[in-house]
Amino acid sequence: MNIRITGNSKVTHRNIDMIAKNVGNYSYALQLQKNPNYSFHQVEKLLLDAAKANVFDSKLDLANFYKKHRMFKEALYWFDKKSFWGLDHNLLIEIASWYEEGIGTEVNYDKAAELYIRIAHSNDEALRRLLLLHKDNKTSYLGTIPQRNNLQYWQNLLARRIKQGYWNINLTK
Repeated sequence: MNIRITGNSKVTHRNIDMIAKNVGNYSYALQLQKNPNYSFHQVEKLLLDAAKANVFDSKLDLANFYKKHRMFKEALYWFDKKSFWGLDHNLLIEIASWYEEGIGTEVNYDKAAELYIRIAHSNDEALRRLLLLHKDNKTSYLGTIPQRNNLQYWQNLLARRIKQGYWNINLTK
């Protein structure tokens, strides 16, 4: 397990003891979840303490814990705290669809587009969903990178993928 101390925290014996306690609690929470009779509140508290102490991957595990229990608002909060980095493509697409459908949050097509853009270069489904948002005039967001923040760029990427035989797309729902 990796321990990461963030910020300009002064390392003291007390800090090290707290970090060790949170790492231990985090490990215990992960083990508890494997027991079919675990206590939701006990695991939640242990994961929350670890996430607040920045124990490596605890924010992601807490977000997934909430997702598993269909607590989407809480899951989105912790996925966002993780800045959505390190998530696999399928999970990122699922979270973007929550923004499209208003699951755990208000409908936010721009946020969905932002998440699709993160992986649209390497994920056909994300590119398809991004282009559908634009086709249906639900968003005008195309990112912040100057060379890529226009619809023509993304349509050209789609055309190249089709021409190279990588993909057969249907821009209908």
